[in-house]
Amino acid sequence: MLLVLSEEHKEHLGFLPRLDSAVAGELGRLALEFLRKGANAKVYEGAARKLNVTSDVVQHGVEGLTYLLTESSKLMISEIDFQDSVHVLGFSEDLNKLLLQLYLDHRKEIRNILGELTPELPSYHSLEWRLDVQILQLAFPGQTHIPTLSPWGGGGKVVQVQRSNFREQLAR
Repeated sequence: MLLVLSEEHKEHLGFLPRLDSAVAGELGRLALEFLRKGANAKVYEGAARKLNVTSDVVQHGVEGLTYLLTESSKLMISEIDFQDSVHVLGFSEDLNKLLLQLYLDHRKEIRNILGELTPELPSYHSLEWRLDVQILQLAFPGQTHIPTLSPWGGGGKVVQVQRSNFREQLAR
């Protein structure tokens, strides 16, 4: 299964071929730190000064790498599929090997981080049902007994009712 990247992600990763492999490896480390701890603007600014680019370029590069690594890890892309996915980007052979090694070394850790970030959906832990049943039986003239049912299994019982308070008993 090949990973398909949008034009925006390709643009963000387009910064990588201009870097030497040590600096690209450092951006890979920053991408992993981004996953672990979140964005760090000061680190991006420091890296941008050293590379003579804006901090946005560094941030987009780190985010592009993060996306590449997380999507590949989510889908558990094989080594060959990862290489083919990255090869389409037109990177040098050294950069492709560096990214592959970064992916292989950290895909389990990335999957663990992604698992921790997944929100826990609400679920039922103990589902108890209670059904209350009440039967208001209409009595025929002259009937003085009303059967009642108990929902807790005690069976029915017969309640003796005087004709005069029959309606009051039914209303309860």
